[in-house]
Amino acid sequence: MSKIIKAPRLSTEFSQNGKQAQKRFENIFSDRTKKKGTASLLAVVIMTAAAGTLVACDSASVGIIGGADGPTAIFVTKRNEEKSLCQSLYDASCKYIGDASDVGRILGLLPPVGGAEPRGMQLQTTEEPYGLIRWFEGNFGSEEELERQAAVILALIENAGYVSYSTDKGETVFKSYSRDKLGVDYAKSYEEFEMIYNLLYADKKAMSDDELVSYATLEENKGDYLEGECMGEGHIILGDDILENGGKIIYALTTVGYYGFENDCFIKVSGSGIIPARITFDADNNVTEYLMPMDGGLYEKSIKEIFPKKYHHIILKGDYKEQYADCFEQEKRYAAEYLEKIGRNALICEYGDIEHKLPDLSAEVSNKLLDTFREYPYWLGTQEKIIDGVRYVYKRSMDGDNTVIFEKYLYDTGETVNRIVLNVDNGEIKAIEGKMPQEIKE
Repeated sequence: MSKIIKAPRLSTEFSQNGKQAQKRFENIFSDRTKKKGTASLLAVVIMTAAAGTLVACDSASVGIIGGADGPTAIFVTKRNEEKSLCQSLYDASCKYIGDASDVGRILGLLPPVGGAEPRGMQLQTTEEPYGLIRWFEGNFGSEEELERQAAVILALIENAGYVSYSTDKGETVFKSYSRDKLGVDYAKSYEEFEMIYNLLYADKKAMSDDELVSYATLEENKGDYLEGECMGEGHIILGDDILENGGKIIYALTTVGYYGFENDCFIKVSGSGIIPARITFDADNNVTEYLMPMDGGLYEKSIKEIFPKKYHHIILKGDYKEQYADCFEQEKRYAAEYLEKIGRNALICEYGDIEHKLPDLSAEVSNKLLDTFREYPYWLGTQEKIIDGVRYVYKRSMDGDNTVIFEKYLYDTGETVNRIVLNVDNGEIKAIEGKMPQEIKE
């Protein structure tokens, strides 16, 4: 079983509470094991709020993967009818595993599993984790499709905790897949589900080397950073080695970035700098090994162990300014495709390119407000989030020196959802408008 050493993230991760989002797809196609590296080489953790729901950067076809010359459609076998299936599946999504008719609608849309014939389902709703047992007759064929469909079901049913398979009316479980095992969350938007679906069903055999590196980089880094609305990647392929078994090893410099709206700009809210990667693919272009260097004093040693000597001078030179600029441009193309899809014009840039002006308040008051209003930006300005498919704007402003205003409103209509006006005087915080949060009262 191959090992995957997770990289030092070289992160420019921005998180209000300092916690990373839970890693998704950590064990999908779990013929691989993973081994994490140590702390990041360049960890710049800045206090800010999360920016929305993960969604896929997507072209008019199905998916966008960026190469050195820009984004290319990787899901080359996807056709309009398949995208309609993706939409139909999402339209059938539901909150509760106990809704038998809704669950049955989802199962009825799923493709065949090898030569097996579906014969029914059993719902476990008496205690958590709630789950589903699918009963089949016949030969399942590849277990990979069982795993894929389990991931799809878990992405579509909010309180489902596992999906199991049986061949004898549910009396004996043949295979079982939990959320923890697959690392898949409930999809809060169609775009999020579309990315999950496309990652699961991408035709890797038809991909070029650029597309394979893009696919692997996106999959391996998903959930490792604070999530925004759009995830992008950039890479530079250094070279490759062809293996006797028909597989290959690709050596690359990689970056990842999540993008979200802050102060009406679409910025890189989290992600990485340049991370060297050695990616091994089998003859079917499945990733069997994803190696990245360790951090700190082990960095140079691990580079020399992971990469051929001919690449050492490139990787160890320490100055990635030009390479990062190239990769960042590739990331921005993902962001541009996403903006085009949602019909929005915005400046695409890095976090540091936009001013995040801090309110002129004491440290004690600032900390209280930061702890209480975590969903709002820590700066004077706006931040957008997509919740259950609805875009909201969170705004923090000041009126004079002592009045702090927190507003939440609908992006499309401007309708106010919540507004709280606070007076701050000599360390005391009082509500002028709206309900005083309990945390401040205490």
